[in-house]
Amino acid sequence: MGHREQVLGYLSKVAPRAASNADIVSHTHIRPHQQVFQITKRLMDEGLIKGRRVGKEWLFTAGADH
Repeated sequence: MGHREQVLGYLSKVAPRAASNADIVSHTHIRPHQQVFQITKRLMDEGLIKGRRVGKEWLFTAGADH
């Protein structure tokens, strides 16, 4: 399973709760943190996950943005 699938799988597992990039790193062990940031940004741009910024932190949830 690739990193992209790991992120999607983790977000599906914790749904409907939101997860931060730090949560995703902690549970998937994908390193470095910057790689998780790039993956979540790409998935959000593709409409596969939802994301919102709260202060300085991004929170992500599974599901398309439709």
